[in-house]
Amino acid sequence: MARKIKKSAVADGGAPRMPPTLDVHHAWNEIRRGPAWKSLALVAVDDGPPPTMLAQSFGYLATEEKTRRILVVNASTQRPSGAATKVPETEDDLRELALGNGSAICTLDDHLDYLQLSRFDPTRAARLLVGAPHTIAELTGGPLAYDGVIFAIDSLLAYPEATQLARTVDVVVLCIRLGTTSLGATRRIMEIVGAEKIVGSIAFAPGAKPT
Repeated sequence: MARKIKKSAVADGGAPRMPPTLDVHHAWNEIRRGPAWKSLALVAVDDGPPPTMLAQSFGYLATEEKTRRILVVNASTQRPSGAATKVPETEDDLRELALGNGSAICTLDDHLDYLQLSRFDPTRAARLLVGAPHTIAELTGGPLAYDGVIFAIDSLLAYPEATQLARTVDVVVLCIRLGTTSLGATRRIMEIVGAEKIVGSIAFAPGAKPT
């Protein structure tokens, strides 16, 4: 059964380069006390933007000791208007874009990188989600070899394309909104992902921005 990581609300609306709040520190420490993982997914229960800013805050905390290379992945396939598209030409999409001159992976800080899935061609982005076991293996092994990957995922009820990814990662944390998220939606996400994979949930106050 998933445990509540933080009973009070997490208000994480600042810029990702600002120091994480005490609530975010607390949530991260609770995750660290849980099962060991190389891939973690923050899954939004409600429709809306994925919890990208929280994922980045966790990424900064994960690299504080400078002993781990972490990749934060905005796994949303929602594309902002006018966004440029990078079209992979081979089956090894991630490796080609990560190692080529037109790298889709950017550096946020020492030992911390960032990848936005919506920069991929929509068809290829969907394939990366469906082929989650291969995608995660590419990111945590071979020439990329990140020590940990943190995914920010859309609500699986609104965007089921990421279902396989949520089922493949080592552990999942649910992101809920106080006063908005229904118990039925939360239970449905738990059924889709598998309750045994969920290590906790994080509650956001109304109006707080999980991105």
